[in-house]
Amino acid sequence: MFVVEELNNIEKYKKTKVKVLSSEILVAIPGKLGRKHFKTYLGLIDSGTSSCLVDKHLVSIHGLDANATPTKEKWLTQCGVFKTTARVTLDKMKLPQLTTKITVTAEINLFERAKEDPYDFILGQNFLQDIKLDIKSSTHTFAWDEIEIPMVPRIHWNKTSVGNFWEINIENKNREQVTNFKRKLRPTTEEYILGHGTCRPCGTVDSRL
Repeated sequence: MFVVEELNNIEKYKKTKVKVLSSEILVAIPGKLGRKHFKTYLGLIDSGTSSCLVDKHLVSIHGLDANATPTKEKWLTQCGVFKTTARVTLDKMKLPQLTTKITVTAEINLFERAKEDPYDFILGQNFLQDIKLDIKSSTHTFAWDEIEIPMVPRIHWNKTSVGNFWEINIENKNREQVTNFKRKLRPTTEEYILGHGTCRPCGTVDSRL
């Protein structure tokens, strides 16, 4: 009887499809088209890692490796141990889920991302402390500069969900632009393009933000 109950409980658990929340976050950096064009990649907030890491292939695509400083280090992350070969400074980086209006600068180590590695960016403790971004486990949210957003389930982000995210932001921005126009303020325009990280298969998402 006990065994039957346990089997029933297991089946009920499977059917509920409990979604485990993760610390995945979108990261946007300027593309080669110009400062107003950004590409969106998938990152992981990892408070257990002391530094930030980025796929060196991504940095090369964006032409950001010219000023790289050679280093040889090893980092323990939630995704495993990574060896890094150099370090770069990334300017005008954005966390668009939180806001598209603020850019940040980060010192990031370069690693070689394998196909099975899910993240292009790993944002470590030094970065979180520098920009004062908090992980609130009690509410399952990220908090930064009085902005708070919910965590999402693992593998939530893909081509469709990222596209939907930008569509919603475009709609919200258009509403703001109408209000700004009435106030005789000049609206701004930016484009965001989907990157080639975990958000596969990739496409292009143009937005006027």
